[in-house]
Amino acid sequence: MSCSRSRSTAPVLSSLEITTLGRDRLQRWTGRIDIREISVPARTADAVLEDDPPSRVNVISIDVEGHEAAVLRGLNLRRWRPEVVIIERNTRLPVSEIMGLLHHAGYEYEETTGVNDWFVPGSVSLGYRTRLLVKFYLPKVAAGIKSRAFRLYSSHTQRT
Repeated sequence: MSCSRSRSTAPVLSSLEITTLGRDRLQRWTGRIDIREISVPARTADAVLEDDPPSRVNVISIDVEGHEAAVLRGLNLRRWRPEVVIIERNTRLPVSEIMGLLHHAGYEYEETTGVNDWFVPGSVSLGYRTRLLVKFYLPKVAAGIKSRAFRLYSSHTQRT
């Protein structure tokens, strides 16, 4: 899905709107070639909130099938200052652009529940960065080392 100033474009199949799948993938899965793009009005989260500004924003939850960074780019978290921001993540590791946007707005990662990452106001300190390293990256590195060690062990035992 691509967003312009006031319109959003997404591939559609007949009347079914498909936002996250590419045209080639849709054609391969469906066997149909009559996939076309339509343009629909789109608004930023800021524009929606500005229509009837709330006195307070407690929670913002963003689940837009892979377009979370685009939503964050159209949302001034420093202005609305929600107590919690929940972002759906369907990747093994956090998306660096999303983390950067949230850190820049003064939010830090708190926890993950299911596929949702929770962020709260906070400063990005050395201790915080260490916590992210331990939570996300060290297990991945350890899994890679364990996998490599297993492959080396297996190849060694097969030769003897």
